[in-house]
Amino acid sequence: MGKFKADILVVDDTLSNLLLLERILTKHGYTTRCIPSGELALAEVQMYCPDLILLDIHMPGLNGYEVCQHFKTMPTIQDVPIIFLSALDSVADKIKAFDLGAADYITKPFQAQEVLARIKHQLKIRDLQKQLEEQNTRLQREIQDRNDASTALILSEAKFATAFRSTPHAIAITRRDDGCHLDVNDSFLEFSGYTRSEIIGRTSLELNMWQNFDDRQKFIQTLTQKGYVRNQEIELRLRSGEIGVGLISAEPITINGENCIISVLSDISDRKKAEENLRRSEAKFRSLLENIADALFVHDLEGNITDVNQRACQNLGYTRDELLNLTVFDIEVGTPPETLKSAWKAMKPGTPITINGINRHKDGCTFPIEARVGIFELSGELSVIGLIRDVSARVAAEEALRSTEEKYRSIFENAVEGIYQTTHDGQYLSANPALAQLYGYESAGEMMFAIDDVGKELYVDPHRRQDFIDLMEACGTISGFESQVYRKDGSIIWISENARTVRDSQGRLLYYEGLVENITARKLAEAELQRAKEVSDQANRAKSEFLSNMSHELRTPLNAILGFTQVLVRDASLSPDHQESLQIINRSGEHLLCLINDVLEMSKIEAGRATLNCGSFDLHYLLMNIEEMLKYKAKSKQLRLTCEIAPNVPRYISGDEGKLRQVLINLMGNAIKFTNRGTVTLRVQTTGINPDYQQLLFEVQDTGTGIAAHEIDSLFEAFIQSTSGRKSQEGTGLGLPISRQFVRLMGGDITVSSTVGVGTIFSFEIPVPNSQEQQPMRQLEFTRQVAGLAPHQPQYRILIVEDRRENQQVLLKLLEPLGFEVKLANNGEEGIEIWETWMPHLIWMDMRMPIMDGYTATKIIKGTPQGQSTVIIALTASAFEEERSQVVAAGCDDFVRKPFPAELIFTKMGEHLGLQYIYAEIPNLQQRSLLSNSSNSLGTSKPELTPQDLEAMSTEWREQMHLAASQLDEDRILELIDQVSNGNLANGLRNLVNTFRFDQLLDLTKD
Repeated sequence: MGKFKADILVVDDTLSNLLLLERILTKHGYTTRCIPSGELALAEVQMYCPDLILLDIHMPGLNGYEVCQHFKTMPTIQDVPIIFLSALDSVADKIKAFDLGAADYITKPFQAQEVLARIKHQLKIRDLQKQLEEQNTRLQREIQDRNDASTALILSEAKFATAFRSTPHAIAITRRDDGCHLDVNDSFLEFSGYTRSEIIGRTSLELNMWQNFDDRQKFIQTLTQKGYVRNQEIELRLRSGEIGVGLISAEPITINGENCIISVLSDISDRKKAEENLRRSEAKFRSLLENIADALFVHDLEGNITDVNQRACQNLGYTRDELLNLTVFDIEVGTPPETLKSAWKAMKPGTPITINGINRHKDGCTFPIEARVGIFELSGELSVIGLIRDVSARVAAEEALRSTEEKYRSIFENAVEGIYQTTHDGQYLSANPALAQLYGYESAGEMMFAIDDVGKELYVDPHRRQDFIDLMEACGTISGFESQVYRKDGSIIWISENARTVRDSQGRLLYYEGLVENITARKLAEAELQRAKEVSDQANRAKSEFLSNMSHELRTPLNAILGFTQVLVRDASLSPDHQESLQIINRSGEHLLCLINDVLEMSKIEAGRATLNCGSFDLHYLLMNIEEMLKYKAKSKQLRLTCEIAPNVPRYISGDEGKLRQVLINLMGNAIKFTNRGTVTLRVQTTGINPDYQQLLFEVQDTGTGIAAHEIDSLFEAFIQSTSGRKSQEGTGLGLPISRQFVRLMGGDITVSSTVGVGTIFSFEIPVPNSQEQQPMRQLEFTRQVAGLAPHQPQYRILIVEDRRENQQVLLKLLEPLGFEVKLANNGEEGIEIWETWMPHLIWMDMRMPIMDGYTATKIIKGTPQGQSTVIIALTASAFEEERSQVVAAGCDDFVRKPFPAELIFTKMGEHLGLQYIYAEIPNLQQRSLLSNSSNSLGTSKPELTPQDLEAMSTEWREQMHLAASQLDEDRILELIDQVSNGNLANGLRNLVNTFRFDQLLDLTKD
């Protein structure tokens, strides 16, 4: 090897790695050839054979694994040891490398001593292999000589039969006359796959061993003409059906006086497969050369082109034949011919160099190129092989990069945001003028000179810089890193940083770079916004408290008004006039309650306290109930009221039944109010179904007066009414706003389409969770009045804990007449004292009281073993549904909201105590039929009125009565009845009003 230890080929696309390995290996006496790509490496090994290859894996184009596969198919270098150099450290990558034939595997980053040691080890192994191969060659020659001698010995003497059996070559002895096998050795049996009994006594034709009969004819002809056959290649069909390839030699012999032929067959099947693989590999390699990205040129030292690949033709616009008739000097116009020739002569064989030049296209245009050329011996003559790459794009990119650098330098200097680069230790490497101005300095230079450590001198929080470094180490980038910093004058500002970590190719930290924005104004605004939010939250809390108090203060006196009305109604001794007065009081109280509920509900919505109270209910029953409730109002106006339910609408759904009921009643009530003729229709259908929920569409359509287009947008504003609404002089203008908010809570929205004079359609679509097919509990409808307790029941003790005397008296006057033993307490503290000594069966507990409220008292009672058996039913004047959960949490067994119907009190007590009642069959206040005339009370019936009974009244009076009845205006009807002097007629008309028979009033006055 001369003064060099060995010739090493280094293949790596990273220039720094090539330079480092070249320096290390050259220093230790190795000849190195550095190649930057797999394609160039394949071309390189066509020209010379290295002693060892260092091969990178990740490279553009062919990667190391693919290059290794090509190397292993090339006879000249397939045995050259290959050591992979890679940053990949997984077991799978190493296994793949060794499966491809790698001799060793070194993980980057590597140590020079490790690389040298492994190279030395592999070279030593290669030297030993070469020595072994030489010894093996000599041994093979000796074996061949011995085999020849053994064959001769077999032919001459039977005592050498043992050698005949043991030779590795397949040997067969056949009779010359008919070709019948007389004997074969074990090697022949192993090659053919037959057993001795299957082959002895049979011919090769009988065994169908000849794959190609031309081979047999040639064998016989050569043996006949020459008297022997030497190394004829034949194909034989083996017992397995596979085709074996061998070299057969044969000559005639005489054994025991019989003419025979001895044939010796060398199995070359594996060699033929290897040759075929090599042929395919060479074809693939040629195809690779034809398709590599670079142009390949081969020419002599005079510049005459002898070979090119397809890429060269494409780059220059010539055909292959045209290029083979040109010289390098016809193509390369950037370098004088003499300079090129001098460079070729100065080049050492096998040591390529890089040359930059300018090539000329067939059309005359020129383009810059980069050539990697070397001198190699091909077919006994020195030739120049060059890989030529068109670098037009790279040159343009470099020019663009220079332009871009200038552009970004201008941006850096003129940017509004501060831009910087700092070391890990906090020293500025660069900064733009905007950053200096942000920190109060006149220039970036002044700032960088003044600040030695940003962590100690810039940040107000001394630990902030370490927070910055920790985030950068963990994430590599940060965004919106907010800090307080000192300016030059000592003032403090807020900044926001976006930064990233910059590292070298080895992963070592170089610096941090980032952008800085002054966010002081934003921080001040955020602080002001937070203060405003706190003020708003405080206002909302005050509003919620006001609503709670207002609900209690408004509903509490109404409870007394409506409660005592119900108590008095139960007194059968009252005269009809008194009954009528009570009816007026009750209707007015209920009307006032509705108005209060609307106002409170709207206030609750505005305060964000409206919630859903979901449960399972019967949708069909709800719709039927609403239709039944409104049909008399529609009939009084001679309107047709219909409810259309699509077949696919489920009967049982889950949702807030109360809010859905209120929405539908509001929409249908409005439709009836503003429709004078025609129909009002409620339609329900399903628009979409999935396993979890379904979409229900509700539409309320009328043939009423319609709404002007300019009024539609204001329909859903609180306390705002349309023109027709103002003309009606009814309502508060809250129905539609409340309805829309309820629908939005349920997941939908109300839409409206209207044509003046034609009608209006209100519609909304809500998602409804699927519900189990079960009958939900319905609100009881009171049609009977409790008259007393059934006999044979215990004496029940009832405690009323209520701070207002009027409310105490309502319950007291309802319960004592029925036979209950009742005690009163004015607050929770008194209630606990009475409970401890009296042990009532049931406690009616007001929740808001002085000294101790109902929540605290309930918790104390229910916190004892005895209290667990005491039924506590909460009484509250709150209109807010969410209070129910608070009451249950306190331990109450049930919940009743003030004002309440008397029958609800009796029903709740019956549910919890198992009471049995005696009922009186009279209409209740729920149907607004409290009153009955004296004749009905006595069991007599008054004849029905006829139109003739009203003939005494004037035409104007009858028209006004008809109009009032069509509008369900009870007050106006009663005013007109007061004008009637006939007592019996007046009582009959009042009876029709009290029993809501407005239809009969319309019939009596229709003419």
